[in-house]
Amino acid sequence: MKTRSALCVICILLCALSQAEAAQPAREFVFDPPHCAITFKVRHIFVEIPGRFAEYGGTVRFDPGNLAGSVFDVTVKAASLDTFVDKRNEHLRSPDFFDAAKFPDISFKSSKIQRVSAHEFTMTGTLTLKGVSKVITLPLTYHGMKIHPMDPKVEVAGFSAKLNIFMPDYSFCDPKWSEMGVLGQNALVEIGFELASPR
Repeated sequence: MKTRSALCVICILLCALSQAEAAQPAREFVFDPPHCAITFKVRHIFVEIPGRFAEYGGTVRFDPGNLAGSVFDVTVKAASLDTFVDKRNEHLRSPDFFDAAKFPDISFKSSKIQRVSAHEFTMTGTLTLKGVSKVITLPLTYHGMKIHPMDPKVEVAGFSAKLNIFMPDYSFCDPKWSEMGVLGQNALVEIGFELASPR
């Protein structure tokens, strides 16, 4: 009986130690802005109009072998949106849409990352837009990691993701725009990140 009890204690301790190790923060990466992109498309009557955000940052820790210690904590500056038409950009920054002066940040922070296959994962977290926070799950593709071809002291990891935002969920704009048939209700957001970390 004593032997069994001792074995049980050892097993519990080993499990606790393994969980503690898994919870350690994963390797941190920094954004390489010229080689990152956050783009979006929204339908205007018939045509999908593209746009992008130019300013964003945050903390990314990722290790496919330590998902418990991995996190994506990203903040996007709403005022940095660009649809390549100045007048439209001004309107989108106004209280009619993003209200960028009152709600300057769009943020996403993951709470759980799970593996689907070798390079495919799902990422669950909280998306906050115009002061409204909702838990969402989106697919994340990890393209791998390699030594930077132009800087052997740096390793680069690649990620991409897509999410469809149903804008009424975030009180994004007056319903009249969709009722008139001017705007669609969904925004397709595509993300591509090259992130760097010293070797």
